[in-house]
Amino acid sequence: MSSTEPDIAILANLINKKRKILPDLDVLTFVTARGSEFIDDTRTYQQLWSNGQKVAHGLEAENMNLGDSFALIALNQPEFVDTMVGSSILGTIFVPIDPRTKGKKLSFMLNHAECKGAIVGDYAMENLLPVLDECPLIEWIWVIGKSAITKISRRNKNFGEILSRSVSEIEIRVSDPEAPMQMLYTSGTTGDPKAILSPHARFGFVGSLGPTLGLKETIVPTLDYHSHTPTHN
Repeated sequence: MSSTEPDIAILANLINKKRKILPDLDVLTFVTARGSEFIDDTRTYQQLWSNGQKVAHGLEAENMNLGDSFALIALNQPEFVDTMVGSSILGTIFVPIDPRTKGKKLSFMLNHAECKGAIVGDYAMENLLPVLDECPLIEWIWVIGKSAITKISRRNKNFGEILSRSVSEIEIRVSDPEAPMQMLYTSGTTGDPKAILSPHARFGFVGSLGPTLGLKETIVPTLDYHSHTPTHN
């Protein structure tokens, strides 16, 4: 790799590169059960880039700066990945939290990670609302889903508003693959959860293992909304 070529260990650089080569490839398929039917929702590389740009603009409008943290309390769904890309573009740190987390454990995670905001599935709002008063750093909330937004004492909007906007392109603001990308909490059974600040390079390394595992560039991962384990078509 030349010194001027963007490092694809950084997620935003990888998506930007791929969308120029395979813009219309349905790179991700998300499956959810609705009654007796299974509904597919896909993302192409171009959609990931476009939606990531919209998320990055939205985060910037919430006064999120390089190195600022926010919570991502959601299941495997398209908006989760859109947010990962947008955060990588802007250089913020996302904190993935199991949407079943509640009470003191949830407030500890939000405060310990110094989350300034939260992107949350509407199914997890019932867990977030009771602890908001214990989390004074949270200034804004985006809700994923079609449910009406509850009146709360925080700036709030529906995630759909973010994706409905037309935006100009923001340059990728992360240049160091060792810069923090996400804060991960362990699932320990005793004491407070332990946090690991994970850099872009670690995520990029795991992503680069595909060919080693026999995965080809055109293989499409399929994710169940209610699972954290991808399968492959």
